[in-house]
Amino acid sequence: MAALILTLLGLTTIISCYLLFKEKRQNTQLKQHNQQMALALDHVNACIYIKDADSRYLYANKPCLELFGVDQHALKGSPDARYFPIETVQRLRQIDLQVLEQQQASRQEVEVTDETGHTTVYLESKYPLPYNKAENKTLVGISTDITELWTLRKQLEQQAWHDGLTGLYNRLKIDQIFTEQLNLAKTQQHPFSIMILDLDLFKAINDEYGHQVGDQVLQQAAHVIQKSCQTKPIASRWGGEEFLIVCPYMSQEQTLALANQIRLAIKSAHYPVKKTVTTSIGIATLNDDFNGDALLKRADDALYLAKNSGRDTVVCAGTDTACAEPVTCYTD
Repeated sequence: MAALILTLLGLTTIISCYLLFKEKRQNTQLKQHNQQMALALDHVNACIYIKDADSRYLYANKPCLELFGVDQHALKGSPDARYFPIETVQRLRQIDLQVLEQQQASRQEVEVTDETGHTTVYLESKYPLPYNKAENKTLVGISTDITELWTLRKQLEQQAWHDGLTGLYNRLKIDQIFTEQLNLAKTQQHPFSIMILDLDLFKAINDEYGHQVGDQVLQQAAHVIQKSCQTKPIASRWGGEEFLIVCPYMSQEQTLALANQIRLAIKSAHYPVKKTVTTSIGIATLNDDFNGDALLKRADDALYLAKNSGRDTVVCAGTDTACAEPVTCYTD
């Protein structure tokens, strides 16, 4: 019996030693695996981090630590407010809550402007991590600096949607805006107006001073128009010396007042020519019977009438479909 007990004790010792050895080896392998994973993450060209339910950092890879200027120990438990301006902190928290509460991945661009005014754009990809009732919710985030690509995209958008000479929206873009805003006005039944402006006798300026000076006149006129359209109105170069301004949420009276303001501002601006530069403006306001083409035609007809009325004039088309005559004129 004693021999049997000794044998069993020996076997138990051997098994225990084996299990301890196996556990130690597994722990060593797990430690090596974690070290390898950490090393790999440290060489990724992006900031990778884990945050808790309060948006406090639990882990960050080397690029993220270098960006924040801290080590792993100093990072743990720190909030975004330690590293970002308040506007960015609020935006990041909004994204974090969306990921944590809805348990859905998020992929959004975030602009970060530092105290010097420099802006960096990050692509924020965030994913909820698995958890159980005994654990708190956490997320993993990957932030990639896409400033260069973002800048290039903005430049391409600028070229695609803006007139190269004046910087205003081009015809392609304003056509899109016009259609969107017109449909919105019809759906929500709010006021909607447009105006078409044409610089008076512009061909004579080109003929007398040359096209380079003519371009400068167009640029100055566009600057005046843009300065006058800093709220609701949306200005564009419609073609040549003609400009279209879309005026969502603006009544006929409001648009008429703005048109006269622009007329006077263009007339009083400084140009590289001796003669006074003036503009004629035609206005049209939406009613239930108009479609987009009809509205544009009425504004164009009003502009034609303004030209024939002596130029430097604002003519407002009637809102009644049966009314072909203007209802209001502004001129000196």
